[in-house]
Order: sequence, then C-alpha cells, then structure tokens
Amino acid sequence: MLYKLYTHNDLDGVACAILAKLLWEDDIIINYCNSPSEVTERLLDDKDNKHVDLIFVTDCSFDEKVLAKKYLKGKIRLFDHHATALPLVEYSEYFVVKTHREDGKPTCGAEIFYNYLKDRRGFTFNCDWFVEQVRLYDSWDWTLGNSKTPKYLSMLLYTSSITHFVDNFVKKMKLLRLSELNVFSEKERAILEYEEFKQKKALDKAIKNCYTVHTNEYSYGVLFGEYNMSDLGGAVCDELNVDIAICINLNTEIISVRTKRDDINLGKIMQEQFSGGGHPKSAGAPIKGQAKETFERIFNNIRVSYFEH
Repeated sequence: MLYKLYTHNDLDGVACAILAKLLWEDDIIINYCNSPSEVTERLLDDKDNKHVDLIFVTDCSFDEKVLAKKYLKGKIRLFDHHATALPLVEYSEYFVVKTHREDGKPTCGAEIFYNYLKDRRGFTFNCDWFVEQVRLYDSWDWTLGNSKTPKYLSMLLYTSSITHFVDNFVKKMKLLRLSELNVFSEKERAILEYEEFKQKKALDKAIKNCYTVHTNEYSYGVLFGEYNMSDLGGAVCDELNVDIAICINLNTEIISVRTKRDDINLGKIMQEQFSGGGHPKSAGAPIKGQAKETFERIFNNIRVSYFEH
C-alpha cells in the first residue's frame, strides 16, 4: 500500500513525519505545509492523490471544500490539536481533533497521531519520551520544568533541513531508546550552544527594532523579518507591554502572532482573516501582497467580534 502525509513544518508536524517514516519507511510520501490553506491547495491539486491508498493530515487541517472531491472522500485521516479544526470532526469518523488529553494537559498533533499508530497500525517503536518532549515544547509546558530539551529539539530542526532532521531521528530511534542523556550527539550539543547564543542576540535586536501600535482596544508589537516567534512572541508582549506580538516575514509570506491574554483568540482571527489557524494564544497564516496591504488587513479588518470575552 502507498500512503501520503501532509503535515505542519514545525517540530510537532515534523515529529509526525518521523513516526510515519519509522512505520512505513518508503511507502509514505511526505509533504510539509505552512498552513491549512496550503494543505487545502495541495490536497485539491496533487493529482497522485487519486492513486494513494490513504492520506494522513497531521498537526494541521484543511478547508471543508476538500471533502467535496469524490476521490478524497473516506481516504483522509485527520489528526490535529488546534481548536480551529474542531468543526471538521462532524464530517468524518476518521477525523480526530482534540486540544487536551484526559488528564487535562494540552496535547499535540504528534501525540494524537502516535496513539493512533499504536492502537490501529501496529506501531511497535517506543517513542513515548520523544513524543512527550514534542508535546512539552508545542504546548509551552516545557517552561514549567527544568529541562530545555524540548526547546533544543526545535532549535536543532531549524539549523538543518527538515529532511535531514527526519532521517537523523529515524536512525536514532531505530538504534536507541531516546532519553535526556542520548538524544543529542556532542556535535549537536555544540551546535545548540551556538544557536542559543545567536538566538539571544537576535531576540535583543528584535525587541529594539519592534514597532508598537496602540488602538483604543489593543496594543501591538510589530516585527518584520525571519524570527522564531515561539520564543520571541512572549518576550515582545512582556518587555514592550503589548497585547499582541505580530511578526511579518515577507520572504516566506507568513505572518505569526502571539499573545498572553486570555480574552483574545488569535487562531480564530488568523483563520477568518488569512485562511490560517492555530491556538487562541499562538497562531499564523500565509500572507499575500506588500507590507502596506498586510498592515491594512491587520489594523483595519480585525474587529472586536473576533475576540472572545
């Protein structure tokens, strides 16, 4: 059988690719996507989808119009943890979307997919520790503990290509039962030490170059450039005392947003305004056009109705 995977291109989504490669090796075709709109586009445009046996979508979702395609009906298996994907569950018994585990802790795409592979697909590799590190990073629960390993996994991903990262960890998991002691090689630890130094300098520079915009209801910190918003977004909100941190990357045409407020649903805003998605406090979307047009959409089209009180 031949399978296809569409997954997000962050640590959580890439972890799903690692799990898939461990189980199916060369029998799975993997596609990495930035947003639900890109997954939707790929699902509709990739002609070989007619010939694969099953299609898995992990740590991301798609527009319901995909389900109107007859050759896709019943072929897609969805595993996501973003609240913006919850409405899709009513369309298929094969769609699993949940934001939290039974113990009340936030879950992630890799954890949901991993449980499915163990329960339904005969997955025998013990990846419990690795999947938990991914969950800790994606949910920010890692900041509550003493280990930086979840953060370092994400940093390592962005220092190399996704393909290299996946192949590297597939090999590791076939040979080792990963733990805090053996997850990184000496060379990788040296790389991570240097990357952490670079990241601190980039964060300090970004804070200095951040534009602040204040409206009647909310304040914004706006950045242009290629920044890792997983760490930067919270820092912008804290150090500049703004409600929302916005990073616009004109090279990749992606907008990333972060907030620490409980009454703002950024995932809903990104979904409705830019066909993106995410969590209430952390979201993103693809953008088209120049900076001026993007600014107009952000500051003129985001209305109070998109915020949950």
